[in-house]
Amino acid sequence: FLQYMIKHHEGALVMVRALLTAPGGARGGQVYAIATEIDSDQRVEIERMQKLLTALGGPLPASGP
Repeated sequence: FLQYMIKHHEGALVMVRALLTAPGGARGGQVYAIATEIDSDQRVEIERMQKLLTALGGPLPASGP
């Protein structure tokens, strides 16, 4: 479960990066604010799940974004 959730959250990071690097992508305003908040939140959650998975003795999934 944790391995799949880590991958799921990494997918959100990929989408945020795609938005922020796209020509005409979010450069400010509400879309930028929510995208950067999602990026930050997902990174925290990924780290949290990786620590839990390690503590449980499970293997970490291959690294994502």
